[in-house]
Amino acid sequence: MDAVTSRLIDMTGPVHTRGGLILQNGLGRYGSIQGRPPDPSNGFTIAARASNDGSGTRQHNLVSRWPAWGIYFNNVPNVFPQGLCGKMTLGSNEWSVIFAPLSQVTPGTMMSLAMVYDLITESLLAYLSGQLQELAGCYGTVPNQGDMWLATDGRDFSNSLYHWAGQVDYLYIYERALIESEVNWLYREPYDIFQAPEPVRFYSIPQ
Repeated sequence: MDAVTSRLIDMTGPVHTRGGLILQNGLGRYGSIQGRPPDPSNGFTIAARASNDGSGTRQHNLVSRWPAWGIYFNNVPNVFPQGLCGKMTLGSNEWSVIFAPLSQVTPGTMMSLAMVYDLITESLLAYLSGQLQELAGCYGTVPNQGDMWLATDGRDFSNSLYHWAGQVDYLYIYERALIESEVNWLYREPYDIFQAPEPVRFYSIPQ
C-alpha cells in the first residue's frame, strides 16, 4: 500500500483532539487541507474513519474539494440522495454514490469508508467497512479545481449548515484508485501504511 503524505490542516474554531478530532455541533469548526489536491486525471481515493452525531438538519461535509468532489452526510428532507454519500462532478453532470442510507446511519457510531474514483473504468465507488456498497458509472470532463476542506464545503466554508458534527479518527488521500482488496486491507489494518520503527535488539552477555 502507498505511503500517505502528511498534510497540515489549518483548523478554525475550538476542537478537541484526544482520541480523534471531535467537531461538536458543527459550529465554527473546520479546516483547510494544505498541499496539492490529488490529480483526478490519475484517479484518487479518499478514505476516512469518522462518526456523525446527526445534530441539526443540514448537509454535513466530511471532506470536500468544491465543486469537484466531496463526502457528506445529508439529512435535509426532500433533498436527495440522503444518508452518507459521495459525489463527483464531471463537466455539467454530478454523480453520487451512497455509503449508507439515512436509516442505517446511527448517530455517534464510527464508520470506515472509502470513495474511489477510477478514471480507467470511469467509475465512482463507495466502500463501507471495506465492502463495496455502490458503484456509479461517471464520465465527462475531469475537474481539477478548488481547495480541499475538512468538515465543511469550500463553496461557503464558514456556513455552519455545511459543517461536519462528530468525530474524525483519520483521513487518508491517495493519488490513485485503490482496488477492492486494498480498500478491504485498509479497513482491517488502517495504520499499516506507516513504516514501523526499526526493531531494537538487546543482548545479554554472561559474566
